[in-house]
Amino acid sequence: MPADTVVYPLVQMGPMNVTVDEDVTSRLFRDAPPRAILYLASGYFNLTNNYRRSIVDQCQATFEILTAAPEVILVLL
Repeated sequence: MPADTVVYPLVQMGPMNVTVDEDVTSRLFRDAPPRAILYLASGYFNLTNNYRRSIVDQCQATFEILTAAPEVILVLL
């Protein structure tokens, strides 16, 4: 049976120059195909200006975002 979901554990430790999470997330936003649906769930997702620009201005995929704080979604509108 083909998989329809992929889960990748990522790590981010900026003070130690480890930016795997940021690098992978940015690439995912940038390279997602036009008909893809990205389901993003995070209790601590930091919607940086770079992420916001990628989602709103560059990404051709559709997003479903689940966050701990509903105010995050207002930033995208």
